[in-house]
Amino acid sequence: MISNIVLAGVLALMLTLPGWALLALSHLGRDWSALRRWCVAIGLSLSMYPALFYWARWVAPSFTLGPLKLWALLIMCAVLAVWEWRAAPAAAWQFDRSQVFALVILGATLFTRFWIIRDHPYPAWSDSLHHVLLTQLTAATGQLPPSLEPYMPIPLDMYHLGLYALSGTAQMLSGAPAHTALLWMAQVLNGLCGMGLYLALEWHGGGTPAARLSGAVGAAVVGLFSFQPAWYVNWGRFTQVASQTVLPVAWALLWLTLAQWRLLSGTRRERWGLIGLTALTTSAVFLLHYRSAGIYLPLIGLTIAWELFKAWPQRRWAQVVWATLLIGLVTLVLISPSLWAALKIYYWRLTAGMQATSANAQEINQTLTEYYATSLESVFVIGLRPWLIGLTAVGIGFGLWRRNSLIGLVTIWGVALWFIANAYLLGARLIAFTNAGAVIIMLYLPAGFILGGVAREVARWPWLAERRVAYSVLAVFLCGAGWTGWARAVEVEPMRYFVRPADVTAMEWITTHVPPDARFAINITFWSPLFPHGTDAGYWIPYFTGRKTTTGSMLFSLGDAAYFDQIVAWGKSVARLPDPAALVELRQSGVTHIYIGQAGNFGGPGLQLSVLRELPGMRVLYEQEGVAILALDPAP
Repeated sequence: MISNIVLAGVLALMLTLPGWALLALSHLGRDWSALRRWCVAIGLSLSMYPALFYWARWVAPSFTLGPLKLWALLIMCAVLAVWEWRAAPAAAWQFDRSQVFALVILGATLFTRFWIIRDHPYPAWSDSLHHVLLTQLTAATGQLPPSLEPYMPIPLDMYHLGLYALSGTAQMLSGAPAHTALLWMAQVLNGLCGMGLYLALEWHGGGTPAARLSGAVGAAVVGLFSFQPAWYVNWGRFTQVASQTVLPVAWALLWLTLAQWRLLSGTRRERWGLIGLTALTTSAVFLLHYRSAGIYLPLIGLTIAWELFKAWPQRRWAQVVWATLLIGLVTLVLISPSLWAALKIYYWRLTAGMQATSANAQEINQTLTEYYATSLESVFVIGLRPWLIGLTAVGIGFGLWRRNSLIGLVTIWGVALWFIANAYLLGARLIAFTNAGAVIIMLYLPAGFILGGVAREVARWPWLAERRVAYSVLAVFLCGAGWTGWARAVEVEPMRYFVRPADVTAMEWITTHVPPDARFAINITFWSPLFPHGTDAGYWIPYFTGRKTTTGSMLFSLGDAAYFDQIVAWGKSVARLPDPAALVELRQSGVTHIYIGQAGNFGGPGLQLSVLRELPGMRVLYEQEGVAILALDPAP
């Protein structure tokens, strides 16, 4: 309990103080509403850590950000934050009823995200392993790691590492285990998914009570009504949710910045401050998840085009262009420690890279084809439920009829997203930077914006001015949010949670009794013809014990062709067990042990102790509560 309280306190300080310090330095926000100020402060705090860690590694490779330096940074931010709080007028701290309503929605969303993990202390599914390893490496070294060594020979130039600046900092400052620091940070980010929508919708509506109500509705749509992104916890989709939490904040700041430069409102210092804050949040979208940045680009372009359209009659288009160029330049500077290396490797791998050197070249091309192709029916399975799609479609029609500019922009953005999802059909993989699945699972964002915009239009109708009617509508809305919100708190896919208590005991036994250079064959499934991953706690052996496995992690494709081919070969051999020839292949390639976890293999019978123990040269070392460890002795 005490460790959880410490971790919660660390997260609260991490995700508020840096943002308030930046607001103090820029002199921005003193005329904003209270909740708007808090939303911006949290968004800026989230954005600061990826830029800080990337630049620290790039400018001074030997420099480390350990606990003492990070605490010193937070103390300095606290001093600036207190200065800002004292300077702000009393009205800046007052929450009206509509803001309290939004706070209830945001609080309920955070509650659901932590309730769902109360019985699942270890992150789920295949991606979570490398998330935990990278959190551990960041905390241990005080830097973003250049590779997955010593766990796996995988360079990370083409992988987004911004999340681990957050989770690694949480681990360093709280002393929590890597898996706990990661899971708590990820669920806080997931719980804040509606924060940016509230901010953007309130700003677009001019900060009126109707605008604040629309922001609360948008937050409720993405946090409580939609099963995404709450479902991300079952997939370990933590980098994407982190980026998509910052994205609406970045958009709100972008729109505000362009509008203020167009109108030349505020002081020069404030306008320049907005340039920096907008660039910081925009860079965080990229540094947290590359593909989310690509998905965000069309919305940036649409917003710039809209502001130019509004500026043209006023002869102020030059100010909008100038602000756009400044934001773009500062953003490029902030992401430069990651951008150029990632683009270089991305281009090489798609042109003359892995396919040319791997023994599995033909299957690689087949795997890429399967990766990009996604059926239309998957929209209902992994995107939005049919009732929410229907409601959003009605909202689009209503918003266009009412000439709501936000709904119009988001609708066009949605069309652009569909083209991005199907760019692979053009046959040019260089521009097909993502697949349809990654787009479909973030459709909750357009839906939230559209339905929030509809709520603003409806709230302005005269018949809602009567208090009794307004409270009745609000009560119905809250009942619906409570009903669907409870589903967000309890819906899990048990098969995706690999680690069980009996496995943790077995890991302690491995640490004591198995040589450090051992390599384990584990239960696997093939996510695609060339992507094996574990199905039980054996997959987590590298994290718990430092020993190797036959699957590595889901980042193994970033390794060289020899490593890639070896992982695939091991996976195919394990899948053929108990074939004696497969056992010979495993022995000859350096596999020394087999681990059978309590969760087993959800995709089939998997590794069976009763069968494997009868094979020549197989010796059972450990057998407790459904967990077994076998040694592969030389065959007689």
